[in-house]
Amino acid sequence: MRAQSIFLLVIFCFLYSPSLLATHIRAGEITAELLSCQGFTYRFTLTGYEDTEQGVLLGDGELYFGYGDPIPVPEEVFDRRFIDVGDQEVRISTYTFEYTFPGPGTYVISYQEKNRNAEILNMQESVATEFYIETQIVIDPLFCNSTPVLDSQPVDGAVIGRTFTHNPSAYDPDGDSLAYHLVTPKQARDLNVFDYTLPDVYDRDRGTNPRPVRQDGSTPVFLTQDSLTGLLTWNAPANLGEYNVAFIVEEWRKVNGEWFRLGYVTRDMQIIVEDGINFPPEVEVPQDLCVIAGESLSLPVMATDPDGN
Repeated sequence: MRAQSIFLLVIFCFLYSPSLLATHIRAGEITAELLSCQGFTYRFTLTGYEDTEQGVLLGDGELYFGYGDPIPVPEEVFDRRFIDVGDQEVRISTYTFEYTFPGPGTYVISYQEKNRNAEILNMQESVATEFYIETQIVIDPLFCNSTPVLDSQPVDGAVIGRTFTHNPSAYDPDGDSLAYHLVTPKQARDLNVFDYTLPDVYDRDRGTNPRPVRQDGSTPVFLTQDSLTGLLTWNAPANLGEYNVAFIVEEWRKVNGEWFRLGYVTRDMQIIVEDGINFPPEVEVPQDLCVIAGESLSLPVMATDPDGN
C-alpha cells in the first residue's frame, strides 16, 4: 500500500512540475480605438506573442474591464501568424473585439493568462509565472480619445557585447504627446513579477559572464529608456538567453494651458540574446535643420558597415 502511495505521489509531482506547465507567452499589449466621440464603445486589440515549442496556444485567459466580473477569452477567437526572431519562431495571436462602457470614468483594461515562457533569465521560475498586461483609458465628454498605437514588434533580437536598441515606433492617432518609462512586469493586477531584475542588473549581479562590459569595453553596462522618444537602449547584453522588460506609453493632452493624462498602454516585451560577430552600421548623422510644417524635406543619409555588408 505504501509503495502504491509513493508511486501516486511521484506521478502527481511529475504532472505538476513547473517545467511542464504551459510555457508560451513572451510578450503582449492592449490597444483601443474609440468608435464615436458621442459614445462609449471602443474597438480593442489584444495581441500576444508566443513561444511555439510547447504547442500551447494563447487563450483561456481573462479580460477585465475595470468593473464587474472578468470575461473568459477562448483560444478560437484569436487570429494567428508567425515571424522569426533570430533562431526563434514566434507566433503572434491577435483578438479584436468591441466593448461598450456604462459611462464616463477611468477604466483599467487588463488581460491575465498562465503562463510566461520558460527560462526567462531575469525573473524567477518564469514558467510558473502568470502573464499580465493592462491599458488605462479615460472616458470624458471633453476628450475624444484613442490609445497610442505601437508599430514595432515587442519580441526583438540582441547580440552579446553589442548595443541593443528597441524603438516601439509609437504614435498617437489623436496627436497627443507621448511619454515613456520603464515599469516592473506584472503577474496580476497590483502584483509584480516575483524576484524581477532589469536585464543589465541581472548581468552584473547574477549572470554567468563575470565582467559584463559595454560595446566599447567600458563599464558599467546600462539599460535606459528615453522618456520622450521611447528608445530603449541596452549597452550591452552579456549572457545568452531571454530577458523581459516592461514599459508604459502615456498620452498627454494640453487643454487651455493645462496638461491632462488620458491613459496609458503597457508593453511587456522580450529580448532574445544570441551570439554573433556582426557589428551595427555606422550612420553619418546630418546637421539639425528647420522645416516648415507641411513642406517636404529631402537630404542624403550616409551609412557604412564595418563588416562590409
